[in-house]
Amino acid sequence: MAEDYADLIRKTFNFPVNIMGTSTGGQIAQYLAADHPDVVKKLILISTAYRLSEEGAKIEKKAADYFKQAKYGKSMTAITDMVYSTRFLKAIVNPLILLFGRKFIGDVEYPNDFLNEIQGDREMNFINRLKDIKASTLVLSGAQDIGYTAEDVKKTAEGIPNAQLKLYENYGHNLFMRNRKEVIIDMLDFLSG
Repeated sequence: MAEDYADLIRKTFNFPVNIMGTSTGGQIAQYLAADHPDVVKKLILISTAYRLSEEGAKIEKKAADYFKQAKYGKSMTAITDMVYSTRFLKAIVNPLILLFGRKFIGDVEYPNDFLNEIQGDREMNFINRLKDIKASTLVLSGAQDIGYTAEDVKKTAEGIPNAQLKLYENYGHNLFMRNRKEVIIDMLDFLSG
């Protein structure tokens, strides 16, 4: 996917651009920045790290198993175990997903896309490649994220030569959804700096 994005950026802009990747998109962005430094001006990684945690891998495997059985609502609720850290939020969201999940997903024309994404998430370990990211990088994450732990996020920022790190206390994997205003301010400060 990073190859495809690099080709698109070269064809569309013909100059380096700012890249933001969240969660799986952040994993892809790491490959893009390391393998194609000519297309990345600045890099922002949100709720992602050099690898998915063991807990995150278990959650995604459970989601993939349901997805293979065409139990799409259950697959989506499995993912909420990573996205929503409180039982209260899960108690609100999960019944809605089970009730309306199929309508949100629609017809699954390419089921292997989701399964390939999950497999890529679970297998990625970019620790030895972080040094290849030359773009100025901002790493933002919730300190309570169970999919990409604070420890792994710190290692990610430490492994990138020109990276800044900000951990937001009391936020998990849904950092951008729950704290959008502060995250956007931090991103704009980084991009204008």
